[in-house]
Amino acid sequence: MAQNKKGSALIFFIAVNSFFLILWLSLMKITRYQSRYSLHKYKKTQSLYTAEAGLQHKMKELLYGNTGWIQPTVFERGYYRVSVINNDPHYIISSTGSWGKDVFAPEKKTVLISKVSIKRAGGVLRVGRKLTFQNPVHIYGDLYSNEALLVQNELHMYAKGNQAGSIFVAADSAQAVKFQNNVYFETGGQFVKTRGNSALGGEPYEHAPLSSDDAASGVYNEAMIATPGNVTIVERDDSEDTEPFDLIPLYNIEQLSGDVVYESRQSFTDALPLDLDGKVHLFKGGVDFSGAAALTGQGTVWVDGAGDAQGAKEGVKFQSQIGDASDYKRINIIVTGGTWEYDIRFQGDVYAEGYIYAEKNIAAQNEFHLKGAIEIKSGDGFFQNEVYLEYSNLIGFLPVEGGESNIAVNYVSWTEVNPAR
Repeated sequence: MAQNKKGSALIFFIAVNSFFLILWLSLMKITRYQSRYSLHKYKKTQSLYTAEAGLQHKMKELLYGNTGWIQPTVFERGYYRVSVINNDPHYIISSTGSWGKDVFAPEKKTVLISKVSIKRAGGVLRVGRKLTFQNPVHIYGDLYSNEALLVQNELHMYAKGNQAGSIFVAADSAQAVKFQNNVYFETGGQFVKTRGNSALGGEPYEHAPLSSDDAASGVYNEAMIATPGNVTIVERDDSEDTEPFDLIPLYNIEQLSGDVVYESRQSFTDALPLDLDGKVHLFKGGVDFSGAAALTGQGTVWVDGAGDAQGAKEGVKFQSQIGDASDYKRINIIVTGGTWEYDIRFQGDVYAEGYIYAEKNIAAQNEFHLKGAIEIKSGDGFFQNEVYLEYSNLIGFLPVEGGESNIAVNYVSWTEVNPAR
């Protein structure tokens, strides 16, 4: 009987231990599976992020005209490579994100295929809000405004390069484009487009300039157009041309760096001039130029700061003439930060070749001649005297060859790839 009890106890002991052994083995298997699954998921996520990084890299390059492929580029613990196919009017971008440092044997790959649509713009003048001309204007290139264009004197529009010499205003309002004097479209095949309403047609309402215009329409007064055979009016326009834009600068300002840095506001005169010397001069407190010879050489004036204790109203203030008709000053003027009433104010005549960029307002009180481009991100452009603007593909010293105003991405597909090990 005792032997039977000992045998039963042994069997019970073996059974219990077998149960716990099986349970422990099962838990170990589950834990191992979960660990592998977590690592698999982590690698999958990281390879997807890496592919997206490659896509973002290529999109940014496309904005500035670079359509080439991206060779293997290290990103965190992996790398991406990107191919581009021009499938006009779209680009097809294939970005492969790989997890693992070994280029020849990655542990995880994700291929992200996207269709990218770029709206090409890069007008000679783009303004985030309102654009006002008080005296005769000659424009070689396209004009863009988000809110309004007011022309109080003669306007002459010419084609330049791939720009037709057209006008685009995004506002859906009466008289978003307003002509108060004669307007000449000198080249032909030009447009005036606005999202403004018209009581005379549907959406969009496309027509030749009218001799008897509707004052509530988006373009008014069309009777002022002296060359009606050269231009088409499009009101209630619904194309990409008049989409409100969050301005992407023609020049990639993010890569700008100051060669010479001034921590406080500076003033330069004929007696104490600034020699640009081909450099980028960064003024954190703004800058004043109060003489025709206060600025010598060629280079870039850049203001990026919140102003100083003097309460200056201008980030950059030119109180005298810049350049002359026989010698255009090669200068870029860029204001990217501050609390100024006017980011840039020109009080004398301007003869310049370069790129002018402001976050807010620009005012010009005398004649204004520029070969290049002007962009105002979220402010107004106010020109009180004669204006001559001519678009240039090479703007001052900055490597600008065109430029884009918008980029849209549609994900076509993305595929997870498990590399063979």
